Amino acid sequence: MTTCFQPELFKQKQEMAAEINRIRAENNYMLYRPHYEAELSKQKQLEQEQQQRQERTRGYDGPSFW
Repeated sequence: MTTCFQPELFKQKQEMAAEINRIRAENNYMLYRPHYEAELSKQKQLEQEQQQRQERTRGYDGPSFW
């Protein structure tokens, strides 16, 4: 008995695997959503603090010795 390659079954298998991966990603997001949001908030806060530090030091050339 020989097995032949059946493109329609291969395509169906790929589509099913893609759907499973999508559902897994969605479930993981729902499960870990508070963690994702807390980390995102933390990153935004750090970016704002860094931007504020850059704005405060902008234009300062250091002490003048002249």
